[in-house]
Amino acid sequence: MQVSLTVSQVLQTEGFKNSIVLAGKSGLHRQVTKITVAELPDTLNWLQGGELICSTVYYLKDNPEAQKDWIIGMAEHDVAAL
Repeated sequence: MQVSLTVSQVLQTEGFKNSIVLAGKSGLHRQVTKITVAELPDTLNWLQGGELICSTVYYLKDNPEAQKDWIIGMAEHDVAAL
């Protein structure tokens, strides 16, 4: 049995109580089916959809073009939230 919460419901939990939605408020209804910590450049290769991605994105800190590509890639892989 797969359990899911919406992004909005996740944001109401204790762990995310101080979080701020910076973009994508229209996606707060998206279903989160898993939480993934992503700290490696090949993250996009193993996404399945429905992930809430938690990351410092440190490996992309000096590469704005790669950051843009990473965000686009997550959208293409149906990630629920970053």
